[in-house]
Amino acid sequence: MENSTKTLLHIGCGTQSFEVLPPLDWAEEWRQLRVDIDPAVKPDIVASMTDMHMVDSGSIDFVFSKHNIEHLEFHDVPIALGEFYRVLKPTGFLVCRCPDLRAIAERIATKDPEEPLWVSTLDDGSRFEVALIDMIYGARSEIAGGKPFMAHRMGFTGESLKRHLASAGFEGADVFHNAQRMELLCHARKEEQGNLLYQVIRALKAPQA
Repeated sequence: MENSTKTLLHIGCGTQSFEVLPPLDWAEEWRQLRVDIDPAVKPDIVASMTDMHMVDSGSIDFVFSKHNIEHLEFHDVPIALGEFYRVLKPTGFLVCRCPDLRAIAERIATKDPEEPLWVSTLDDGSRFEVALIDMIYGARSEIAGGKPFMAHRMGFTGESLKRHLASAGFEGADVFHNAQRMELLCHARKEEQGNLLYQVIRALKAPQA
């Protein structure tokens, strides 16, 4: 009997729990495959998002990337997005979150870049104050703690992110802006026709029994 379980590839998973992921049916319908460059977080696969050759092409239903692509060098962005595209099934989709460079630029014009905006919790449970400088250059506490790969080397606006996704081959992408968090949320489809994203959205919006 064919296995009907769908797979979510969690890029840069860290030690994050299922709480950061969409509320899918993890007990019956979905499984999580965790990928991270840091072996200390014990991912299923130790790899950079620019080289995931150990993940078969066309094997993934859902790629989830939360605040990862801003860590890439400019020239590595098409490589990573090409990898996201490669591993997805034709009906697969990408959900990507990253800082909104334009919103940050507008805020920094009137606010001290080191003034705290909110308190965030790291994977190890420690808490730190997030400022604009962290959103631009990366979380100071994590970089100081020996994780240079957490530095930010790239920035995106909604328009530039859609352009990069189109260049990688994605047929469609919608970008939503979270003004309060100065964050972009993107839904990208490998192929539009019959894309699984539309089924997932309908299921998440359906009233619960």
